[in-house]
Amino acid sequence: MTHSRRLLVAMQGKGVFVIDLERQSVACGLNDSIVVAASPGQGENLFAGTGQGLYKSMNGGKSWQLKGLQQYKIFSLAFHPSDPATIYAGTEPALLFRSRDCGETWTELDGVRKLPGRSKWCYPAPPYIA
Repeated sequence: MTHSRRLLVAMQGKGVFVIDLERQSVACGLNDSIVVAASPGQGENLFAGTGQGLYKSMNGGKSWQLKGLQQYKIFSLAFHPSDPATIYAGTEPALLFRSRDCGETWTELDGVRKLPGRSKWCYPAPPYIA
């Protein structure tokens, strides 16, 4: 799927779906997801944030492995613009984590804890529509 056009869809309670627009096929393999992201320049590497941590697929979404942060709900994922091995994960409770090794290990960026009012930050109630 390296050269194909793909659409990544994350549906809470339904899973992650990888739709290959050229082959007209659908791959799924994770039963729950809140957010999904593709690693830039990393081919088949996909990441999915769930209510029970972060998952990684190295085969385009066919199988998934838990990669940490199990005690958090992952609501946002972002990649460093010039380093595809660096990933940021935003969680609930309101914290920010960084991985510099493509999701193998995570470090909390503790500056977020020092922001005034952080304890009152939250995501809207399901279905997460503000």
